[in-house]
Amino acid sequence: MKKFIKGFLMVAIVLAAGFAAWFVMGTKKASSVSEASNYYGAFTFIRFDNTNTKWDACYAYCWTNKGDVDIYELKTQEVNTFACNINGDAYDKILFKNTPGKDNWDNQTADYDMVSGPTNYTFIPTKTDGKVEGKFVEHDYSVVTVKYSNDTIADPHVYFQIGDGKWSDGFGFQMKNKGDYSEADIYVADAAELKMCFNNGDNNTAWDNNNSKDYHVNINNHGVKIITIDNGEMEVK
Repeated sequence: MKKFIKGFLMVAIVLAAGFAAWFVMGTKKASSVSEASNYYGAFTFIRFDNTNTKWDACYAYCWTNKGDVDIYELKTQEVNTFACNINGDAYDKILFKNTPGKDNWDNQTADYDMVSGPTNYTFIPTKTDGKVEGKFVEHDYSVVTVKYSNDTIADPHVYFQIGDGKWSDGFGFQMKNKGDYSEADIYVADAAELKMCFNNGDNNTAWDNNNSKDYHVNINNHGVKIITIDNGEMEVK
């Protein structure tokens, strides 16, 4: 009798464990923030252009026509840009918002059809009053690396204007020290021109504004990817 009870309990434990495993595997876990894969080939790389919205954070709220919802946190990438990889084929709709979770709503975009495929898309807001509206742009040359060196500026900040947009706030963005040069990746989308000047992050030193002319670079016509400025001499590749 004891052997029978012991055997019965063992079978019950195995069945319970199997059911629990099936339940976990067969049920999609609701997520507040999903971790998207970094494997570019299987996912769509989606950027949010934060130039005019000035959000502190950005989340992609993605859902299917059946009502399944996932929320992806976009990470700060280039200057004025949030980005992450999302499996666009898994969803039907997308909107962007500046707060996490399904119940927190502050600023948001309108609803849009989900973009998909192993490529790059950037959502560019064109209307920021009230509910943000904009467009998705598929692109290749969207990021320009600026390399800068100047003997009189020890902590370079790049102050810039993309196309006809707004100039950077304050002193611009602090560049990263990469040895001989300080660098910053600037997302330029489909703009035709990039204007820049440089400073030390304060008003204690003179700005490098190319003798009051600023540094002007024609972007789209040349597929520009790297801009190097070394003590006033500019090279564009």
